[in-house]
Amino acid sequence: MRPTSSLLLLLAVAPLAAAQNPAPSRPAAAAPAGPSLSLDDALALARRNNPLYLQSLTGRDRAGAAVRTAYGAFIPTFNTNLSSGYREGLPQFFGGVSFGAVSSTLNTNLSFDASVDLSPGTWMNPGQQKAGLGAAEADAENAGMILRQGVVSQYILALQQSALARLQDTLLANTQVQLDFARARLAAGASTDLDVRRAEVQVGQQRVASLQAHNQAEVEKLRLFQQLGVNQPGDVRLTTELPVQAPALSLEQLLDEARRSNPAYRAVKLREDAAGIGVRRAKATYLPTFGLQASISGYTQKYVEGSYISTLPAASQTAARAADARFPFDFTRNPYTVSMGLSYPIFNGFRREQQVREATATRSDASYNVRALELKLTADVTAAYLTLQTDVQSVNLNGQNAQTAREALNLSEQRYRVGLNTLVDLIQARADYARAENDRIAAIFQFHRDFAALESAIGRPLR
Repeated sequence: MRPTSSLLLLLAVAPLAAAQNPAPSRPAAAAPAGPSLSLDDALALARRNNPLYLQSLTGRDRAGAAVRTAYGAFIPTFNTNLSSGYREGLPQFFGGVSFGAVSSTLNTNLSFDASVDLSPGTWMNPGQQKAGLGAAEADAENAGMILRQGVVSQYILALQQSALARLQDTLLANTQVQLDFARARLAAGASTDLDVRRAEVQVGQQRVASLQAHNQAEVEKLRLFQQLGVNQPGDVRLTTELPVQAPALSLEQLLDEARRSNPAYRAVKLREDAAGIGVRRAKATYLPTFGLQASISGYTQKYVEGSYISTLPAASQTAARAADARFPFDFTRNPYTVSMGLSYPIFNGFRREQQVREATATRSDASYNVRALELKLTADVTAAYLTLQTDVQSVNLNGQNAQTAREALNLSEQRYRVGLNTLVDLIQARADYARAENDRIAAIFQFHRDFAALESAIGRPLR
């Protein structure tokens, strides 16, 4: 054992050595804090700005338009036609008989038509399209949940990397203290220059580790703002602190909640309903279609050669001049027409049979999708629930390990200070503490990631 006088000299010289090798000085006033970003703020920004999420909402608009179109089939369609023409003043011959005026004429025609065709499928279509709209809305909600999981996961990763950067800063401060101890022991003659060099290498390596950790923390924040769909402001701070606490609900309660709340599951159920209506619509093509049509039209006509009118009888001249005066928009009405009827396709080349087969296959596929998602939902929720229980125990155990490693490091520092440990022992204790603290941080944020996965499987936030 080293002489007691050497130990006393070491204790006296250590403060002096620390004063000769001070830690890097800190600025007198703290730099102004950057903008803060909570998890709720991040989610709100993402819902307003994430381009992929906004793109996913267009399906809901298309489905809404399809519902309006389905109801619009009950409203008659209206068409109007306005035309103008010129006819050369030459007669036409039918069966050797000449017909038509010998004067060129101008004419305009105006017509209005209305029609509606109603079939059993027309009555079923709104229900099918409304089911499709419900599925599209559930898809949009599911896209929101996917966005939420992505933002939460990246926010957690950014928090984790910031915690690791702070750990590296702590380890850097610790290695600097070790270097100060080594220099103090060297000044007291209780150590060798090799210990100082080893301590200096540890400080240099730790500075590199700290620099890389801070860079990675900034990279993860940059990726977070990419998820949010906005540019990252400078020196942003993530402020949300998430508790390590498993949900209070039982596994059966979580499974029931998932069946009610999961938007992807609701979407496939609604598509199964829509496919069932599609089968009934396909079978309804064997039934007749009711049609109703109405039309009214008018015309005007003008002779191009005015001298032609003088060749007509006196009564006809008056009528011809009156007709010319009406050109081009004072129309003479034609008799209106109204018709209705039933049409029944007897044979259309087996297209109806093909439609029924395809609709039935679509319904079967939709049923299989529901069953597959039910199995996936059960597996995902169960796995996430069991994993969370393990995560809680891992967090507790790793917390105990980190505390023990911290105490061992403190003891090793004290023993090294009085010469009862070598620098190698101190470096090993610091490495053990670094691993234990890294494991503790990893366990905490793995719990939060698995919690987010459970929320995604359930279909709604749980905290």
